[in-house]
Amino acid sequence: MDIRSRTDIILIVKKVLTLRNFVHTLERKYQEMQAEINAFKLKFPTLQSNGLPSLLTSSGKLLTHDQYVNRVNTYVFDQVTASSSSTEEIGPPSGQNLYDKLENLFYIEDEINHLF
Repeated sequence: MDIRSRTDIILIVKKVLTLRNFVHTLERKYQEMQAEINAFKLKFPTLQSNGLPSLLTSSGKLLTHDQYVNRVNTYVFDQVTASSSSTEEIGPPSGQNLYDKLENLFYIEDEINHLF
């Protein structure tokens, strides 16, 4: 093998072993992340079946957090507007009336907290 310096060879072997361990750790973390991503993707149908906005764009890409917050806020505004325009009561809302208007929003918040 023509080994001239044992110290250099030992250092090279240590580097190779360290890099191999890094690669194995990276592969393991990738597999763990992929499993979590797949579990998260399985929650999409549940989210949409409960009436919440989709997490995907029209092109099938995942929305950013800010985009999804805007989409949820728009959805909530539409829900509040629809519920306030459909009530016959005019005047200050009672506690039960206010709860009835916001009941769907509580449900949305609970579903989002449960999902994430």
